[in-house]
Amino acid sequence: MDADSEILRVLADMGSQDPQVRLEAVRFLGDHGDEHAVQPLCESLLKDSSRHVQESAATSLGRMALRAVEEKFEFATWGAVDALLQAIDSDRYDEQEGGVCVLAEAAEALGHVCCEWTSSKPFHSRVVPALSAVMLDNWNMRPQGWPNTDGFEYGRCNTAAARALGWVGDKGAIDSLFRAFEAHYIHFEFDEDEYLDALRFDSSIHYGNFINHTSFWAMWSIGEIGHSDALPRLESLTRQYSDRWKRGQWEEWELPLWAQVAEAIGKIGESSSSTALWDFYNALMTEHFNNMDPHPKDVIATGVRESIVKALVEVDAPDLVILLLDVFEHDNWRLRKIAAEPLGEIGDPAALGLLHDFLDDMSRFGLTQGPFVPCEAEVCNVVIEALGQIGASDSIDFLVRALWLERRHIRFGQNEILAESAVYALAAIGEHDDRAIEELERYLRESRYPKRLDIGAGLIRVLIIENLME
Repeated sequence: MDADSEILRVLADMGSQDPQVRLEAVRFLGDHGDEHAVQPLCESLLKDSSRHVQESAATSLGRMALRAVEEKFEFATWGAVDALLQAIDSDRYDEQEGGVCVLAEAAEALGHVCCEWTSSKPFHSRVVPALSAVMLDNWNMRPQGWPNTDGFEYGRCNTAAARALGWVGDKGAIDSLFRAFEAHYIHFEFDEDEYLDALRFDSSIHYGNFINHTSFWAMWSIGEIGHSDALPRLESLTRQYSDRWKRGQWEEWELPLWAQVAEAIGKIGESSSSTALWDFYNALMTEHFNNMDPHPKDVIATGVRESIVKALVEVDAPDLVILLLDVFEHDNWRLRKIAAEPLGEIGDPAALGLLHDFLDDMSRFGLTQGPFVPCEAEVCNVVIEALGQIGASDSIDFLVRALWLERRHIRFGQNEILAESAVYALAAIGEHDDRAIEELERYLRESRYPKRLDIGAGLIRVLIIENLME
């Protein structure tokens, strides 16, 4: 049976008396349907007697909209938008059953149908207010006394609408997204009591079902929209969080939301925000930060600092190299890794001194003090790659030392990874300095460790030959 005949057969199945047959039909059309499937899916969404079929019809409309962009077939956007808006309006306050939530699926589907890379802008004047209303609606935020399977639990619909607004990408949603971020903020805290109570009845239930993620996704959507109108309020939030951190007026569950604020600033990409980001980063530092035994606050806040550093790179902060070197100097392997990667991409020789010192210290530590742990080896690997990208002849001796670190100096086979990165780095430098190629040739002749030689020898030979032939 050819594809067209199969679709015709499935369309016929949508008139079946068996709800399971109809359910399988609407799911099939989401993955394989063409422009002829849009209207039948809209009818199933609005008229089918099974809530499961209605929910799947909404999901399939969203999938078809995304496929239409990729596969370049016609999609009746106006029909899908009308049907999804009707479904949202009729399901706003309906009780759901068995975990089915037509409202949440319709909201997400509407986001896909009106995503920013489609020709859906004429519909935004209706879509953005409808999704904003669902996102801000208290009725379906955290109803009291309902079982966890009723569909509206823990902001499921609010979250779906917030995420959909990010896909739509209309700056007209920014105000309502900030309102949702603030309104739902407190509910991002894990409801441990309810979770423990639910575990008595269902041991497989996931703790994530007891967190309202609306604030997280509202801030994500602000970043996805990426409009500078959001910057004043985002920068104001970083100042508020800085002050609260210094006063000790914060909870650990809040920090992922703080990280989202930094990431949203990064996505907007305005270099004028770099001062606010750097001030935020420094506010999260403590006097304990450089200790080998870090203070618990430093461990907890590392994720936020990572997001800030990434945002500084995204906004292309003035004096970015200087800022990244400052970050790299602190004894935190996650931050060092985040800083070393863009230093290599930027390729500024000003980074060489600090990167050389780090690699030299790590090599000597491995040779004299015993194995260093995988996280340190991971940073070494990124530093080696960065030195190869910068491509300075001054790096050859440091890379050679890393190349010759033997298995007993690094745990869990990380030496093979470092050796391979050192080979690539030396080969890159070998494009303009023959001494790097000579060191690779010497390694081929003199390395005494068969396992490592087997892994690296073929790669090294290929790279040497390629460089010699150029």
